[in-house]
Amino acid sequence: MNDFCSGFVAIVGLPNVGKSTLLNQILNEKLGIVTRKPGTTRTNILGISNQPNGQIVFYDTPGIERAKSRLDKILVEEVKTACANADIVLYMIDVASNFNQEIIKDFLLNMEVPIVLVLNKIDKFKDKTVLFEMMENFSKMKNIHEIVPISAQKNQNISRLLDVLLEILPEGPELYPPDILSDSDDVFFVSELIREQVYLKSYKEIPYSSAVRVHRFEMNSKKSLYEIEAVIFVERESQKGILIGKNASKIKMIGESSRLEIENYLDTKVYLNLKVGVKENWRQKDSSLNELGYSN
Repeated sequence: MNDFCSGFVAIVGLPNVGKSTLLNQILNEKLGIVTRKPGTTRTNILGISNQPNGQIVFYDTPGIERAKSRLDKILVEEVKTACANADIVLYMIDVASNFNQEIIKDFLLNMEVPIVLVLNKIDKFKDKTVLFEMMENFSKMKNIHEIVPISAQKNQNISRLLDVLLEILPEGPELYPPDILSDSDDVFFVSELIREQVYLKSYKEIPYSSAVRVHRFEMNSKKSLYEIEAVIFVERESQKGILIGKNASKIKMIGESSRLEIENYLDTKVYLNLKVGVKENWRQKDSSLNELGYSN
């Protein structure tokens, strides 16, 4: 192992394999929002892990899936950008799901950097025979540096994974100050925490049609709290009505749970004014995507 090493690791994989859960577990901090719905992560989120003998800078990336909208194409480019800038690609698989091995192999085929294959959710297996067979199958791929079975949720074998990454990363100094966890600002994380609650508390097409824009984020020193105004945008008027709910019951519920999450994140009291707006078909329009923070 190097005396001190540093570098970038892109965490990639199909939707819902546990990428954000892994990063949150490594950092012991909630950076990536987590839900059971695919497509929860919509941008590369940088998270910095400081170890005694190295600094690992992770990219938590959107799930790899077939692009159906202009937004989907942007998310695919996010993954490609993360891989292009990475010293290591950490490809994560949910071994408890019925995944397509050929899609995985096709994605990894032309990678020019070391690949660490992470088999997540091993806690779901009582009989490890299938797991061993899977590891043997993937070990035949020429660019797989190592295969590490883990459980991100149960924090199993994460220390081994970090050791593997530190063994591969090049020698180098710290890339970021040791007292920061990410290069994203509080406004970004506040918008993500609100979007998480939309995903958790709405159904069908609403989560995927929603985006959050924070318009005001100010500390009121007299009241010792943050005053935050944000808008949840959807694509149709009918979706707006569903998200608001009867007597504004749905948006009140989302607002209350969002406020609690934001207070926990900021470690202070928060006044949250949450509204719902409509940007028709925003996932297909470059102007709307730019306005909502999804660069193309």
